[in-house]
Amino acid sequence: MKRLRSLWLLLLLVAMVTVGCGQEDVVSDNYENDETSGTVAEETSEETAEETAEETVAQPVVKENEFLTEYPFTFTDKFGNEVTIEEEPQNLVSFAPEITETIFAMGIGDKLIGRSTYCDYPAEAAEVPDLGTLFELNLEAIIEKEPDLVFLSSMVSEDQYKTLVDSGLTVFTVDYDDKLVGTMDQIQLIGDALNRVDQANAINGRIQDAIDDLTAKQADRDEVSMYFVVSAGEYTSTATGDTFMHDIIQTVGARNVAEEGTYWMYTVEQLVEDDPDVMLCSNRYDMKATIETLEGYKDLRAVTEGHLYEVDENIFFRQGPRVVEAMYVLEAILFHAQ
Repeated sequence: MKRLRSLWLLLLLVAMVTVGCGQEDVVSDNYENDETSGTVAEETSEETAEETAEETVAQPVVKENEFLTEYPFTFTDKFGNEVTIEEEPQNLVSFAPEITETIFAMGIGDKLIGRSTYCDYPAEAAEVPDLGTLFELNLEAIIEKEPDLVFLSSMVSEDQYKTLVDSGLTVFTVDYDDKLVGTMDQIQLIGDALNRVDQANAINGRIQDAIDDLTAKQADRDEVSMYFVVSAGEYTSTATGDTFMHDIIQTVGARNVAEEGTYWMYTVEQLVEDDPDVMLCSNRYDMKATIETLEGYKDLRAVTEGHLYEVDENIFFRQGPRVVEAMYVLEAILFHAQ
């Protein structure tokens, strides 16, 4: 397995989840196709999870735009460059799974003519031509398709970005944000760029309603401490206080024991000292089973008492419309499953 060799690669754990045991690491690709969505550990109430999904992940109604974008539309991208979109884009390429999900949620998935391998939700995305991974873009194929707008993820290199721009394409890049409000700002910007302002408002309205609902419930709940296992073993990583996932944890009303950590970095020694009430991990690559036998983890209270839960990591790591589902799945685990 590939080993993490520098600090910046820890940030890629937003896209790749690694579980290590002894000298071996089990690598979980956060964007790999998976048949499960919003999966909670079997200890979690199945009925609660189903009701949550029905109530919180319905797609916004697509309607005639009440608010129209005025073109040319100009914004500043991740690299600090001013980008101008001359007219409403009709043909799109997306290399950001969260943006692909947003495009479909806005009801315009049929405008996509290319995507990344990891843009796997909703199921209809599989019908869009695959033009490479997040890190190995098929630049020639992208350029050949002549899209009106190319969306790139926060992980794209500036060299790849420059190649596409120099070819004459209009490129939309965004950066990772550590707050829910940043996700809403990004969705709004996508709506502005694509002339889908009212659809963006509808999606953000659902997110804000969930935030308001969960915030209001906090006063009536006892404190629950938790830890989200991003990687374990030789390379230990979690949702630290400077991450978007930490904001989700706070919104739901739990205490993130790794709040003082930074850059997704935490040590097993710190975790053992914290001994959280609840732990979450990916539902892939037997991560839970590995953690249950891993030194430094297997004796934690959350593991021995059956409060280590598996979840669909994509709803937590992707800053798109399904953050609503992530919040309510987390609530179900923390406050209804114990």
